[in-house]
Amino acid sequence: MLKFYIRRMLILAIMAFAFAGCKPAPVTLQGSAFIVTEGGVNYKLGLVEVRAFNSTAALPALAQSEHALNEKSKKLSEAIAQAARREKEINDEINPLKAALKKAEFDPSFVGSSSGRLQELLRHAELLSQELLNERLLELLRKQAGEGTGKKIIHCMELAELLSASGILKTLPQPVSIAKTDADGRFQMTLEQGDYVIAALARRQVASGHGERYAWFIPLHVQSDTPASALMLSNDNLAASGTKASLIQIGRLPAECD
Repeated sequence: MLKFYIRRMLILAIMAFAFAGCKPAPVTLQGSAFIVTEGGVNYKLGLVEVRAFNSTAALPALAQSEHALNEKSKKLSEAIAQAARREKEINDEINPLKAALKKAEFDPSFVGSSSGRLQELLRHAELLSQELLNERLLELLRKQAGEGTGKKIIHCMELAELLSASGILKTLPQPVSIAKTDADGRFQMTLEQGDYVIAALARRQVASGHGERYAWFIPLHVQSDTPASALMLSNDNLAASGTKASLIQIGRLPAECD
């Protein structure tokens, strides 16, 4: 019995060793992350974390998150457009009032008969009364314009954070591998053969002082003959690029937020 058991264990060990020897070897890939501006300037993105997720686990979560993001994005975009319209309406009311206030100034150089001076004083009193009313209305409109602008700014900030896709990344399962780009935007990742979702978020400060955000969610099939340079993160496969190279499509900030 014991001999049979030992023989069985030896057979199982040999089979396990044989199967282990047949397991496909992992593949090491080289990648890079960079952005090319409209002016043709190439910016390498350093210190960007690149994550690889098992596609079977990641794709359903990704689809669900994309749907939720687009729904919220639509509502925020509508709120921004409404705030911008109200801001313009108020400014259109403020500008004529500014002109009216300027015209309502009293001319102290007026010289004439007593009755003429009296009429001028009465006219000035009427204009002054109108001026005070206009100033109060102008103050109220300015306050409303400020509130409208404030709402628009807040909505734009919320939308910018939403479109950064940081929330989507949090909904994905644990990555199977993480790499970080060096100063030249290059990175290396070793993966078992199979299908993956590659995700990365990056940010770049531009000359205007604002920050541009970038998000990538791309498919990757790894096999023995996969090119070493298969992992290229650029304008062409951004989530906001509108191309099929990205697994999800993320909108851009509306013009009202510029």
